[in-house]
Amino acid sequence: MVEIRRYEESRDGGVLEFLPDRTRVHIGSVLMSTLLDRDRFLKLFLPDGLWLAVSDDATVGAILVGPYDDEIVRCVAVYGIKVDEPCRRQGIGSMLMQKADDFAQSAGLDRLFLETKPDNVPALALFRKCGYKIFESKPNNVRLEKYRSQQ
Repeated sequence: MVEIRRYEESRDGGVLEFLPDRTRVHIGSVLMSTLLDRDRFLKLFLPDGLWLAVSDDATVGAILVGPYDDEIVRCVAVYGIKVDEPCRRQGIGSMLMQKADDFAQSAGLDRLFLETKPDNVPALALFRKCGYKIFESKPNNVRLEKYRSQQ
């Protein structure tokens, strides 16, 4: 059984690795890396923006969500989501994406935003399943959004 829970430093200390110019999130056999140093990472994602999928005391998935100010409107961004390869196609990604919706609701924000690569077919399928629509497509980048009020 998979539990989705908020990151807790005392319980999940080995999940984060802080390097001088980036932070890594260890998820089973895969890494999610951000170009944020320790201080910027902690300020943006803690306490409510890092959620873990845990099974038998092992981290099998994670999502990073936080506020984002773009030229249109303040919104919530999904900065990253990963599920360990052996655990994919079991609904874990959908459960993690629900935490982005919860974050937006608690922040009083309607728009959610994310980016991925156009060849990341599994991620695009997950995002569409969760209600996201492409609003900009470039050769190396696809931008998707969702409005909670339109669900």
